[in-house]
Amino acid sequence: QARHNSISPATQWNSPDWVSATASRIVATIADQRATWQPHHIWAEARRAARTARIPQAEVDVMCAKLTVTALSAPLSVGRSEVDTFTTNEPGLFRKLDGQSVYSDSNTRQYTSWSVLDAERRLVEASLQTGGRRAYRPGVEVAILEHAANNPGRELNTGQMMLVREFAMSGRRVQLALAPAGTGKTTAMKVLARAWEADGGHVLGLAPQGSAAGVLRADIGTDTTTIDKLIHTLDAVEDGRINPEFVPDWFTKIGPNSLVVIDEAGMAGSEILDRAVEFVIAKGGSVRLIGDDRQQGAVAAGGVLRDIAHAAGAVSLTQVMRFHDPAEGAATLALRDGDPAAIGFYLDHGRIHEGEIAAVTDELYRDWAADIAAGHDSIMLAGARSVVNELNGRARADRLAALDPGTNPGLEAGLSDGHRASVGDLVITRQNDSRYRISRTDHVRNGYRWRVAAVHADGGLDVVHTGSDRRTRLPAEYVHEHVELGYASTIRSSQGLTTGRSRTLFTGIETREAMYVPLSRGKDQNHAYVVTGLPGDEHSVLTEEARRPKTVVDVITAMLAREDQARSATTLDREALDPMRRLAPAADAYVDAVGTAAEHVAGDAIMATIDSAATVVTDAEHHDFDLTTCAAWPVLRKHLATLAVAGDDPVVCLHDAARSRELGSAGDAAAVLDWRLDPSGGHHQHQGPLPWLRTCPEQLSTHPEFGKYLTARRDLVSDLADHVRDLATEWEPGEAPRWARPLIGDPDNTKLLGDLAIWRAAVGVDDIDRRATGRDRFAIAERRYQHDLDSRFGRAVGDLDGPARRWTPLAETIEPRLTSDPFWPVLAERLNLAHRAGSDVELLLRHAVDPATPLPNELPAAALWWRLARSEPLPAAMLDPIHATVVVGG
Repeated sequence: QARHNSISPATQWNSPDWVSATASRIVATIADQRATWQPHHIWAEARRAARTARIPQAEVDVMCAKLTVTALSAPLSVGRSEVDTFTTNEPGLFRKLDGQSVYSDSNTRQYTSWSVLDAERRLVEASLQTGGRRAYRPGVEVAILEHAANNPGRELNTGQMMLVREFAMSGRRVQLALAPAGTGKTTAMKVLARAWEADGGHVLGLAPQGSAAGVLRADIGTDTTTIDKLIHTLDAVEDGRINPEFVPDWFTKIGPNSLVVIDEAGMAGSEILDRAVEFVIAKGGSVRLIGDDRQQGAVAAGGVLRDIAHAAGAVSLTQVMRFHDPAEGAATLALRDGDPAAIGFYLDHGRIHEGEIAAVTDELYRDWAADIAAGHDSIMLAGARSVVNELNGRARADRLAALDPGTNPGLEAGLSDGHRASVGDLVITRQNDSRYRISRTDHVRNGYRWRVAAVHADGGLDVVHTGSDRRTRLPAEYVHEHVELGYASTIRSSQGLTTGRSRTLFTGIETREAMYVPLSRGKDQNHAYVVTGLPGDEHSVLTEEARRPKTVVDVITAMLAREDQARSATTLDREALDPMRRLAPAADAYVDAVGTAAEHVAGDAIMATIDSAATVVTDAEHHDFDLTTCAAWPVLRKHLATLAVAGDDPVVCLHDAARSRELGSAGDAAAVLDWRLDPSGGHHQHQGPLPWLRTCPEQLSTHPEFGKYLTARRDLVSDLADHVRDLATEWEPGEAPRWARPLIGDPDNTKLLGDLAIWRAAVGVDDIDRRATGRDRFAIAERRYQHDLDSRFGRAVGDLDGPARRWTPLAETIEPRLTSDPFWPVLAERLNLAHRAGSDVELLLRHAVDPATPLPNELPAAALWWRLARSEPLPAAMLDPIHATVVVGG
């Protein structure tokens, strides 16, 4: 203590020991929150450490930089390797001031720690272990039969029975099931528990949140608790901080006969999950993980479920049972996969509401209030806590206003969200606390919803649980710190919730996961209130969005394409080496490097001539354009420089392209002209590393400063393309992407399969895209090659446009708008399947297209499919997942 006091504050925070120790604490803090991190995460934590240490303001940035560098250095952090950056022979033109390559971003580089990597490795290794207890087969079958006998009409489906048998009898020490929302996982777990216990087994349920643990207990009828409670008890036992007499009974029972079921496993951090699994296995028990790798996961979890599925496989449930409308269940699966055709269902059923934010927020509230007035179980959801707070306040104010005149609402208690509650209000508890019991086996948990039954003078509450009607008392201190109004909740906290109706506000920046979760909460209805209008201020009317406003379908499609699933450090390392993922950025870097080098070699004089010529360019209709003001001008400028270095006159090329057609309708004239300039035209003698890419002019490939570097970039693209081709030819029919399956198994299609795989990887076509080559491309060389691929694909698998032509006359008679929907070719193919199975297609269509309920203006063919999916009988092939069909072209 004397030595500590002898060190001045300045000396203390500026010493190497302090920097090292603080950087270690920063990494430990971040690692508790996430499996991987980036420099900005470390910087933010460093600023908090600087404030705690009372570092003078003038020194804060310098010290934060020092702490960040130390925290991101070995051995504290392990940086993900950047396999496609060139550390040698990279010219200075392609390096930033800090010496890093312009094609790498040190600010977005991913880091992790050895402890996280070790935890992920141990979890994967545990999933490969066998030798665990196996339940007695007759006991398993009896449990399945007993459930059927006791629940007529609610028997287990094939997937649920397979899950019970696998989990009970596999002998795997750790096993994973991937279960989308509403697929009946809890029912299967209840039967599993009875099957495991039939011959003396012990079942313990774990969940990451208290509310989920409570639901799990009610569903499977056995002991449940949270993972954190297990780890806390384990730490206390190991440290000797708990009297053996007070160790919970469920903890001491864990042994060789135990099956520990971890629900919502994707919400648990990798290191926490690793400790729990390690402890159970050391005791001789087995673990079963239940989760959904497409829902919102904890950042700390880092996507370790995908690593386990990749290494050891997973049991999957795919038949959705939650929803009263089976078509809605299928639509949620399409949402889960990011298929835009799902939007057709929600449009057709009036589930999508759009407008300016204030208007849709108000509409959401009014619709929710109507639900409550009609006696429906309904909840409001939003991404922003501020919106949730506003909706909660409005709901309480309206409830009080609706009381009979002169009615005294009585005492009020202050809540943690700043609101107040009185008798009749709906509230949510946000902290587990076993001191406040609601039954012998359950207590107050985070996420439980309650109705206020009484308010005490000291601010305490008597509350009734909305699910079980059980009552407990919450003291004033707990109420003030951990209770909120419960009429509305955040999207993230809705995971695991089941209700009658959900109504969710989307601002348009959400991800696929943030849309799928709230739209799969309600058994009866799920509504999306989507912000599409502009703010209305004087600045917004001058934006590109104001000139070309997005439709609600555009906004939702972008949300579905925006995947934000956490990835483990192990997965990131695997993806960093995946040629399928590396090809697109490598091709982009090659094109940019050639253009950048061309600008340098062309010289200031030629580039000045190009710049001057671009300020006044005349199109075919004699309209003048200043290309240098266009967003795409830097790209076009590089293209023109490449033409100049190759020996062409860039100004002549530019004006010829401009005069070939009009430019007035172009959103970006420079982008259009870049498309018109054919990079594979007569001025190039050789093809680039991919058939549609420009070659590197000889003047650059032999240049003393840039030649070796550009050649290396070109060779990288070629090598990655070869690897992609090799991977595609090794695909098995059941493992290949849906778009590729028509080509698998026929040796004559091997080259086409490889060409398509390379194209899709290089231009970034997602595997969910049904089209063989993805969206239409407009650059001349790309479009020419894409059309060639589409033609080859059509010849290989048959005339996929045939069904569309066959059913178009009938469709135009019934509803002319069907054939203009991009989904029409898919629907036409499904109609063909129905026809082959003996269905009367005209009768099906006329029955589904009711003039009283017209199809929506957008995606009418997709909407019609969801109507047909509800019809009976339909051939099984027609009822395959909507996103499983491949069509050619756009």
